[in-house]
Amino acid sequence: MLQAKILLILAAVCCGLLTPVVSQNTYGCSGADLSKRRLTNYGKYTFILHALAPNSSYLEPNMDCTITIIGYSSSRWLVTLDTISLSAYQAEFDVYEGTSTRGKNLISLNSAGTLYRQFGISSGSFTVRQKTKSTPAGKATGVRMTVEHLETSDCPTGWYKVSSSAGYCYGVPRLALNLTYDESAKACNMLLANLVMGNFNYDSISAELFSAPSSVVSPRLTYWVGMYEKNDELKFLNKYNSLDSISGRLCSQTSSDCQCITYQSGRFYKDNCNTRRQYVCYMPKGGTESYYNLKSQINSASNVISMIAIVLTVGFILVILISLIVVFVCCIRRNAAARRTRRQSNFNAANSNVNAGPFVIGEAAGVPPSYPMPPPPPPFTASPAAPPYTATAPAYSTYSNLGFEAGGNDAAAPATSAGASGGDNGEKPPPYNPDWSRNNVAA
Repeated sequence: MLQAKILLILAAVCCGLLTPVVSQNTYGCSGADLSKRRLTNYGKYTFILHALAPNSSYLEPNMDCTITIIGYSSSRWLVTLDTISLSAYQAEFDVYEGTSTRGKNLISLNSAGTLYRQFGISSGSFTVRQKTKSTPAGKATGVRMTVEHLETSDCPTGWYKVSSSAGYCYGVPRLALNLTYDESAKACNMLLANLVMGNFNYDSISAELFSAPSSVVSPRLTYWVGMYEKNDELKFLNKYNSLDSISGRLCSQTSSDCQCITYQSGRFYKDNCNTRRQYVCYMPKGGTESYYNLKSQINSASNVISMIAIVLTVGFILVILISLIVVFVCCIRRNAAARRTRRQSNFNAANSNVNAGPFVIGEAAGVPPSYPMPPPPPPFTASPAAPPYTATAPAYSTYSNLGFEAGGNDAAAPATSAGASGGDNGEKPPPYNPDWSRNNVAA
């Protein structure tokens, strides 16, 4: 793969001691000998870029040639595509802003070609890249381009300087094709210019175009200019009004596209915007900073109307949606209130059935059957308190009263005569004493 990078650095010389010169050097993919080349000429400087291999007249397969042009940050360039031949090896040609291929793509070419053969670059530096693939083989010479440094105090080469005090130029792009009004406006914008508007005065534009050299404005051709008609009123593309009327029309009055203005031999005409014609560009010296075209100006009012219609439509839809949400919420709340009322009614009905007597099963939807409560039990009455118990001492204080000897045991105690005979001796038995032991009872 062939890959080369050429850096052409445009350096200023203090106090402007060097006289501007015009160079026609040709640079291509020739290796490192030009990688640090410094150009010390300040002013109008022109050179040629032709991205081909050294000592080759045709594109080669698998090329990747990159050429970078570095100038001041305020430098502006005018690039003309002199020849375009990209029919072999699926060739591609691109121009980028800045010092690498990561910048904004300004133009991209392949075998289809382009409508725009001349364009301006305002980024100070730019990069050109020529790439090819392995097939199909063929003979193609690539893209040969002329690069001109655009001075801020002068017009581009071949353009008409209106006057020393006017500060602007009229011109036609090199190798210009016949284009529609929109395409013409774009072509001028690509040149850092606009369709001719001059000082925004109808009469002065007519006089300036009429006095331009035939190499710029031919009296036999019709040119698009930066004016259009809207609501029977002439306007410039920057929205300034023109108080004069046109000389006639070159299109049907009923056509909606019959509103763009052309110039021919000192007169202005209405024409169909889709007709292909030549065009004249206008730029302040060094290029413009403001760009105008038909779509951005002639449709501005309709765009406003469209935006208003969109806003009103969106607002109407939002109102409908909010209304539906409010109705839905109200219905939900009303249904909830109705359910609460029914539940309360059913509850009240169920309670009234309980108080009325026997329960009824299933008569109240969602209410379980009710049963009557049994009567409460009678109140509990406590029994009267028992009289207090008073212990009474036994009537006999000793065992002798029972016929035993005091301190004797049961076996040894002698029986009395009465007891032995089993008769009653006339004495009452002692009262029952629970504290007696079974052992104290006679056998």
